[in-house]
Amino acid sequence: MENFDELTYGERIAEVYDQFYLDADESTIDLLEDLADGGKVLELGIGTGRMALPLHKRGITVVGIDSSPAMITKLREKPSTQAVMSIQHESMRKGTDNISMEKIDAEINRTRKERRAGAK
Repeated sequence: MENFDELTYGERIAEVYDQFYLDADESTIDLLEDLADGGKVLELGIGTGRMALPLHKRGITVVGIDSSPAMITKLREKPSTQAVMSIQHESMRKGTDNISMEKIDAEINRTRKERRAGAK
């Protein structure tokens, strides 16, 4: 990926990330919980769990993906993530052709169709 290297979200940034980014605003978590509508949440770029952990505390299953192994390590060090969610690192160095998005695309499209149908 262009402009992505170890300094972007590598170990040096992961060490101090939580000091610079505040916890998620309560109204943001309220909105995300409402959008989840009792289902699972996929967080792309889960980082250190600013959004995922408050959602999990509300009983929402969160699956997270991040391109930074250092950020995932920081997230896994937090006690509330031990058996909470699936977390994985997917290397982006080779480009995005090594990641299958069909299942995610299908789920997003299904959700959009359901929301449109419900809005009528």
